[in-house]
Amino acid sequence: MLEKITGFIPAGGRGERLQPLTSAYPKPALLMGMGDKRLIDYSLQVIPRESNVVISIGYFGEILADHLLKKSHEQDIKILWDRNMNDIGGSMAQHINEIGELFSNYVLVLPADHILEGLDVDKMLQEHLSKNVGMTVLVTEPRKYGDYLSIDQGNIVQSFNKASYPNMRSYSSTGIYLFTTSYLLDSIRQKLRQGWQGEEYDLTTEIVFPSIQSSKVAAHVLNKSCYWDDTGILKRYYQNNLRLSAGDNIISPLAFIEEGVELDQVVVLDHAKLHSGVKLRRTIVAPDSEIHKESVGDDKRLIVLYNKVDKKYVEMEEN
Repeated sequence: MLEKITGFIPAGGRGERLQPLTSAYPKPALLMGMGDKRLIDYSLQVIPRESNVVISIGYFGEILADHLLKKSHEQDIKILWDRNMNDIGGSMAQHINEIGELFSNYVLVLPADHILEGLDVDKMLQEHLSKNVGMTVLVTEPRKYGDYLSIDQGNIVQSFNKASYPNMRSYSSTGIYLFTTSYLLDSIRQKLRQGWQGEEYDLTTEIVFPSIQSSKVAAHVLNKSCYWDDTGILKRYYQNNLRLSAGDNIISPLAFIEEGVELDQVVVLDHAKLHSGVKLRRTIVAPDSEIHKESVGDDKRLIVLYNKVDKKYVEMEEN
């Protein structure tokens, strides 16, 4: 490791795009893949073992804290409790004194709902140091969603709307950033000097995009052999579960399933109960649901079952 870095994982939001799975459950603690792994575990495994990790939590934070505390981790983890939910920048602003002490010279900001495999953090940091920049954005080949960026000689020169510039060579931002800590803290403190009172404070629009316009910001292009996805909507959450399980069912060890239940490519989340006679295909069963003799599922729709009596069909979104 060239320099010690800190991993910062903001994990306090409501996860509204994953409703109804997150109606009473924190998104980062949702099941993902085999072996009782949770979404946040995939962000943790990106951060080098010699690094320290700071995680901010809030919405149903007790559930997430319980998961973090009961599992052994290679890194030293510090939990910060958000007083209110006001996006990543707001989480950092309300904890400015703590992160000033906890962050090392460089900080890797990783959302708690992303799957990232194969990133060479050392190489990303080496490029960051060689360019002498305050921020490096991890980018990938263009996706149908997210922010679009243009790059010149390894530096980001513009953010733009793809619909307005359909023929411009572009990359997609992953929303994963490597900061020189002094640069990040200075940017947040400037916001505080401007009178920030706890309102919404988006890291991308308030710090990342203005930095692109006013200073040199580097891009680190994710190698094609790596994998990245934002699992923040139902379709991508489901697809990533099935990818990680090679198409097998994913069943929480905290779920209760009676004999006589038939499942095909189904994700069953914590404390769900499936009674005898239930037949499901391509379905997510939300936490705390109780399902009696339902027979649903087809190849055209992703189905989400939730509550004790309700059955909801959720069309797969394209993005």
